Amino acid sequence: MSFETRLEEVYERLETDVVTDKLVIPNPNIEITTTNTYWHNVKDFLRKVKRPPKHFIDFLAEQLGTEVTQKTSKLSDGLILIKKHKKQKIVQLIEKYINENVLCKYCHSYQSKIKLDPSIRRYILTCNNCQASYSI
Repeated sequence: MSFETRLEEVYERLETDVVTDKLVIPNPNIEITTTNTYWHNVKDFLRKVKRPPKHFIDFLAEQLGTEVTQKTSKLSDGLILIKKHKKQKIVQLIEKYINENVLCKYCHSYQSKIKLDPSIRRYILTCNNCQASYSI
């Protein structure tokens, strides 16, 4: 078998192989004190899911029923969640956020983006994979 024939076989196999990308979320670095809960590496999470901090902070505050603020003006310093919250509860909320606000409900791709539509005052999720668009 010649080199060209082998090379063509390799290219055919590469075209048929489906590459599945995975969304790898860093483990949340959470510190629970006597009065509050601190999430130190929230910026890493937001960078992976490519979502605006305000959207995620509003989601957490609504789900936890408490105030959620940034430690300082820089998000890299982390979030303060008022009251004690178990790490397991926060991990469940991260999963819920990803399922509702990151994954496309049609093709289940995480390659999506959200944008605030001022006319309806809601966020619109647009999938980069299947081009679906819907409000969340």
